[in-house]
Amino acid sequence: MRKLKCDEARKLSIVDYLAQYGFCPQYIKEGNHWYFSPILQQHAAAKLYIDHDKAAAKTVTFIKQIIPNAEDASHFYSGYKDLNVYLKIQQQQSRGLSL
Repeated sequence: MRKLKCDEARKLSIVDYLAQYGFCPQYIKEGNHWYFSPILQQHAAAKLYIDHDKAAAKTVTFIKQIIPNAEDASHFYSGYKDLNVYLKIQQQQSRGLSL
């Protein structure tokens, strides 16, 4: 394969390029192409640290369709809106501060 100049590479369709090497999108929505990651497939599980709301529940369901071994790890911070809130509170408590 010959080396491409930057301006040539910018004109390539990444979808077509990946197809040349046998990579096909597993999901297409609104012009966005979703691919399985060979790296993620090799691991035991992908952990999802997602908010506790309806949109997040839909996101977890969607991701599990694409990455079947994905694990919802939000139980780690149950009782909190999201992981950031949990971590901030833990940090403040470790410093002896209260909200």
